[in-house]
Parts: sequence; structure tokens; C-alpha cells
Amino acid sequence: IKPYLPYADSYPDASCGFSQPLQGHCLQVEFPQRWRNLLPPALCEALVQILEQDPRPAYHSDSQRVYGFVFADWNVRFAVSGSVLTVCSIKPVSGEEAPRW
Repeated sequence: IKPYLPYADSYPDASCGFSQPLQGHCLQVEFPQRWRNLLPPALCEALVQILEQDPRPAYHSDSQRVYGFVFADWNVRFAVSGSVLTVCSIKPVSGEEAPRW
């Protein structure tokens, strides 16, 4: 069920419901240099901006769990403890050698 988002939907004075507490929520991202070195700076910046938004399902909060998603042909794996997200690994989707930028 999609919550009503006044900043994105057509009724700016409407209530946000359950999405209100999450507005402005950002995680601190720890992105080790060894993983940053695999991506060009523009992709690193875009990835950090995505990770700051906490891409986990809203009902997950397991600090031992490693989450992941595909970003620009890279498998990105990360864990979250409290308000800190740590990048655990970045590997090419195909498993082949990383692209040369």
C-alpha cells in the first residue's frame, strides 16, 4: 500500500500517515576505499546517495543480515547496524573482471 506523500502527490496539505517519521531519515555510510576504487567517482557518489536512503525493506532491522542489490552492473552488499550502513563488497554482476573505467 502506497502512503500518501504530500511532497510528491497532488494534495500538499494532506497527512503523510506512516511515512512521516521516515522523512529526512539518512544513514551514515561507511564505504571502504578498496570498494570505492572499483567505481568511477560519479558512480561512487550516486551509490552513497542511494545507500544513505536505507534501501532495506522497512520491516527489516537485523544487524547481522547482509543485504544487496544490483547497481550499474555491480552487486553491492551491505549491512546496517543502528544508523550506520557499511558496504561489505562490490562485485561485477557477471562475475567477470571489473570494467576498466
